[in-house]
Amino acid sequence: MPVAPIDLAPLADALDGLAPLDLDTSRRVCTADLGPRFMVVLSNAGDLTGVVMDDFGCHDTRLTADPRSRPAGADGPGGAVDGVLQGGPRVLEALGVGRGA
Repeated sequence: MPVAPIDLAPLADALDGLAPLDLDTSRRVCTADLGPRFMVVLSNAGDLTGVVMDDFGCHDTRLTADPRSRPAGADGPGGAVDGVLQGGPRVLEALGVGRGA
């Protein structure tokens, strides 16, 4: 579903706040709960980028350069961003979805 125009600026700010997470030095807390996974798909001149956010466990956020067929976080060299990002809960909050809504 498209994002409402009024929500675009807060969403853009939240997406700008995504940054690589250093798993060796982070102090994130992971729980053994289950929950939903959300994906925001961005389009730029026909090129799609998927931002996948887990609203459970470690609350991981990953990117994929091809949301239709490539697993998020596994793009590697030449792809979107490999690995886990921090800042996903802020994206969910901007959209008004997830456990924090």
